[in-house]
Amino acid sequence: MEESKKNDEIALYDLLHILLLNRKKIFIVFLSCSFFGLFFSFLMPKRYTSSSTFVTSYSSDNTGSSIKGLASLAGLNLNSQMNGYELPTEIFPKIIESVSFRFALLSAEVNVSESEKVSYKRYYENYYNMSFTEKVPHFIVGIPYKIIGFFSDRSDIKEDYSLVENDKIIRLSELDRRHLTRIKDQLDINYSKEDGSIRLKFDMPEAIMSAQMAQSALDLLQERLLDYKIKQRNTQLDFAQQLYKDKKAEFILADKKLSEFNDENLVLTTETSKGKQRLLQSELDVAFNVYSEVAAELERIKLKVNQNAPVFVIIDPVTLPLYKQSPRRILMFLVYGFLGTIGYCLFQIMKLLISRSWIPSND
Repeated sequence: MEESKKNDEIALYDLLHILLLNRKKIFIVFLSCSFFGLFFSFLMPKRYTSSSTFVTSYSSDNTGSSIKGLASLAGLNLNSQMNGYELPTEIFPKIIESVSFRFALLSAEVNVSESEKVSYKRYYENYYNMSFTEKVPHFIVGIPYKIIGFFSDRSDIKEDYSLVENDKIIRLSELDRRHLTRIKDQLDINYSKEDGSIRLKFDMPEAIMSAQMAQSALDLLQERLLDYKIKQRNTQLDFAQQLYKDKKAEFILADKKLSEFNDENLVLTTETSKGKQRLLQSELDVAFNVYSEVAAELERIKLKVNQNAPVFVIIDPVTLPLYKQSPRRILMFLVYGFLGTIGYCLFQIMKLLISRSWIPSND
């Protein structure tokens, strides 16, 4: 027991002794790795991030509850259907990841100079220069496609896949697909369950471009949600108008039945005839009350359809970033140096353990 403890103390002493003997090398490794990280940071593309925080204003729209009230008057249960009318905020990431949303952003304009604006697509095709760290993976990934293209005839294949937008088929090329993949990496949206806020951000090589693309994405998202609300209200309006026609017809029919009964029975001599008259009168009253409520709700829904209230309430608007998001050169300098030092120390420890394992025991 004492002998094993002594061996452990000797091993720990040897370990510290090896590290102290190699302290100059450790320092050189630290500086070498740190400067390599610093050099590598200059090869990485610059990235600026602009963001905006907002909340939705769906809570002020009670049209869905009005439709549920109308449906209950008609004897229908639309709880499961009407719950889907309000678009949940958790679905926003799916919206911005959709192909149609990213395709629309290809037309967003960015400044390439103080007086010239070009679309996002044209900027990356004609103005943007890839950094070294982007060119190497792009070249490696593109090798298989170049080999396949060399052995196959793709003269008749001009499109990669199709997108149906507004009942029209939009052809997307291979270059468009690359743009959409890039936008998917640059655009991000996060929903906070704690306060219900939503944060949208966009990364671009220049500060002004990141702010412009973030604002374009925010405007496009609001436009899509507004279109959704308009379609929702039009659907509700169609339902209310059809229900209004049905209840109006029921009211006219109930009034007609009571009028015909009164014409045929000018003098009511029996309790049966009086009871039937009361029944017809109550049916008319119920039909009139339902018809009146449906008519009032229909007018309220018409007012809602004509409203163009903003979908978002902006808490933190898009601003121009002052500092780049990456690369963080000081952080890379320290992290690369730290990792290199840890790696070299582990290498020395492994050398010591291996050398001791080959020493024969003195049993």
